[in-house]
Amino acid sequence: MNQEMQNALLKSARRDLIDYPQVGIKQKTKNLVKKMIGRGDSIPKRDYISWPNGMLALAIEDSNIEDQVLDVFLSKWTSNGFSIRSVEDTVSGLAFLKKSLAENDSEEYQKASRMIYDYLMAAPKDEEGSFLYNPKQNNNYVLVDMIGMVCPFLSLWGREMSCDEAYDIAEKQILNFVKYGMDDETLLPYHGYEICTDSKLGIIGWGRAIGWLLMGEAGYLLYAPKERPNYVIIEEQFKITVDTIRKYQNKSDLYEWKIDIFPKTIDTSASAMILDSIATWLLRKYEENSMNDAEVIAKYRDMLSKGFEELTGHINDGKVYGAQAECLGLGLHPDKFGSYPWSVGPTLSLMMKLKKLGVIK
Repeated sequence: MNQEMQNALLKSARRDLIDYPQVGIKQKTKNLVKKMIGRGDSIPKRDYISWPNGMLALAIEDSNIEDQVLDVFLSKWTSNGFSIRSVEDTVSGLAFLKKSLAENDSEEYQKASRMIYDYLMAAPKDEEGSFLYNPKQNNNYVLVDMIGMVCPFLSLWGREMSCDEAYDIAEKQILNFVKYGMDDETLLPYHGYEICTDSKLGIIGWGRAIGWLLMGEAGYLLYAPKERPNYVIIEEQFKITVDTIRKYQNKSDLYEWKIDIFPKTIDTSASAMILDSIATWLLRKYEENSMNDAEVIAKYRDMLSKGFEELTGHINDGKVYGAQAECLGLGLHPDKFGSYPWSVGPTLSLMMKLKKLGVIK
């Protein structure tokens, strides 16, 4: 049953990697009218490697199958001018980097990851060195989304390129957010912060905010050397967050879209991101086969198993339903739920990791 489900998820991910987002007839008509009246330059350009597509690309790459769809994904981007819209595109950068390592000497994927790394090095940051989410809006907002988007990429880059600077920048993103973006009472993250106005932004405990935070920390813990002074600090923070949110799991072992309010609505995307991040963290311990880590793996294994079992109840025909729609801005969380790349991708990645961990067959 799990294999059939995995195949269906993979088929869905492969299709949406290339087609998402689909432009509706209404929007196509508007775009056509703009072109006819000479306003074609006002049509928003498509971001071919946006973070939703990146989530799918990562899941496909993690599946370790012979598949040409990532080549099609890459070629669509390259043929449209290698445009990098924002730090969000780093999610796809991680897929490109992992693909270049899997193929050993893939010039195209190496070039793609190098371009994204160079983009990050030049991207605007605040006075503490954290990436600004959307500097074109004339603010200095640092959002938690970026922790999950950039830190895994930078950590893998640091490992493969022997680049201490990449590790340093990844650590800075995590430690700055822990310092400025967490609620001291609940130990849950806000959506973001702005140092220059001494402001914490958005709501506390948004489910996907927790998912992004854990995703970034887990990616760092998977790739960074344990000898780095900040490794233990970041791992302890990761465990604090995981242990904190365990009490918020509802009776179905999943998480609400705002996890500290009951009853609300389960968000399968937040749940999958959280569970996948925990599995990522445990994977290194499992593969290193350290006796000291056996107790840690056993502690969280049941959490992963029960959560995944409940998650499968929301899967139908390769789609993972019950995911909250894309956030529209700070505090703007739509009351709309369906299947999106940010539920399909993390669920597929989670399945692959659980198989490696021996949690499922």
